[in-house]
Amino acid sequence: FFFLMSQSSTASGLADYPGSTSSQDDNIDLVFMCAMEKVQSIASILAAINIVKDKKVPTICTVTITKKGIKFTVEESHSLQANVFFQEELFKQFNLEGPSIQFRIYLSVFLDCLNIFGNQPSNPTSLQMLYKGYGNPLILTLTEDKNTNMLTDVTINTMESQGLINFNFRGCPIHNKVIMQSHCLKEAFDELDWSSTFVNFVLSPDEPFFRLQTAGNLGSCQVDYPKDSDEVFESFECSQTQSNFYKLSVIQPTVKALAVASKTQVRVNQRGVLSMQHMVTDTKQMSTCFIDFFILPSEDGDSDEEMLE
Repeated sequence: FFFLMSQSSTASGLADYPGSTSSQDDNIDLVFMCAMEKVQSIASILAAINIVKDKKVPTICTVTITKKGIKFTVEESHSLQANVFFQEELFKQFNLEGPSIQFRIYLSVFLDCLNIFGNQPSNPTSLQMLYKGYGNPLILTLTEDKNTNMLTDVTINTMESQGLINFNFRGCPIHNKVIMQSHCLKEAFDELDWSSTFVNFVLSPDEPFFRLQTAGNLGSCQVDYPKDSDEVFESFECSQTQSNFYKLSVIQPTVKALAVASKTQVRVNQRGVLSMQHMVTDTKQMSTCFIDFFILPSEDGDSDEEMLE
């Protein structure tokens, strides 16, 4: 079983943060501790990178903690990497012993814990997270509301980190970069034929400028945006024409993240590696975070390319 849970209706203080059942002696061996008041905001963002291919196989996530904040990374089929970074300033308390720590957890289990009291903003849940170092579990204390004194302690097993894929995106020249409204990009993807295997991504200084296109047995579908559309693009910087194919099954998580984003930066390097960075702004907490995706181009798009011609 992935986690252990206990509930209590009373709470004692830890480092002047309400809702913790740990004693001061227990904190002596802590490697990391953080606390925040409204966990629903990070739960909705992390849900965007919860890549579920099989409900029987939970998503494994690598957690990297540094002095600057916490990064959650999910990889899929050696072709996609998704990163969410929460800056240290987002947390009410943030204490780390040493330069950095890294471990793996089941993301779906972590999300279930964060949403244990529901995910409605009207019912805020506070969080305290503790970690004692290599081989130890991640301990969460979630408090439903400051007035109810209802809290839950959850222990999540951690796994040793196995390293992450280095896409070396900046190691190649980046010829094309655009910043666009996320809802416009989502509308473009929604128009595509998702029964197709691949999507053709075209960026160019000349027509068609920005194109998404799919092709299947029933025909082809394409969406074009002109570069001078102020409603779509905040900036459009393209110096050469690039046309690459990506598997729709791999690119699908990036589309899921568009639902919580306001702006998206799309970049393609010389090797055809696609970078999509979604900006997510929480106006109530006056905070901004980013969801980054790196996607490798497919070398099997030749058949689709013939259909598009």
